[in-house]
Amino acid sequence: MHHDLPGVPWYGLRKLYLLERERYQQRNHGFVVRGYGEWLRAFFFSAVAVNAHPGIGKASRAGEQAGESDES
Repeated sequence: MHHDLPGVPWYGLRKLYLLERERYQQRNHGFVVRGYGEWLRAFFFSAVAVNAHPGIGKASRAGEQAGESDES
């Protein structure tokens, strides 16, 4: 919801959501998250597979081979 209304402060989102609850739930096919605590309980202790873009490692190695360095 906050992506739809970027100008609304976080403390105003609940009131607007409650006014349009059915429309938002319908639009999201019933997907509802009841706050960040729900996400934390579900995923805080879960491992995350981090996938870097395949070109990132190549670009980094190419810079090292050309004599470039991040150190100043």
